[in-house]
Amino acid sequence: MALPLPKTCVREVKNIILYHTNPKNAPGYDLLTGAVLKELPQKGFRALTQIYNACLRLEHFPRYWKIGQIIMIAKPGKDPIEVTSY
Repeated sequence: MALPLPKTCVREVKNIILYHTNPKNAPGYDLLTGAVLKELPQKGFRALTQIYNACLRLEHFPRYWKIGQIIMIAKPGKDPIEVTSY
């Protein structure tokens, strides 16, 4: 069994969202964009921090946080059959 991860604080969550989240990135499964997260009030940051700390304490992350969708877009003018075209 691994050592438990240390709790995170509201300031840390807020700084990561405000300074390390690209507002132009596509939303995840929950449809929350970086722009929406950056507009959270202080109460929203506290709620997210509590959720993250509960995930760390319980060593459980929601299944939907682990789902991703990759959409391959070919470079313009390249053969879509070639791997190097993406």
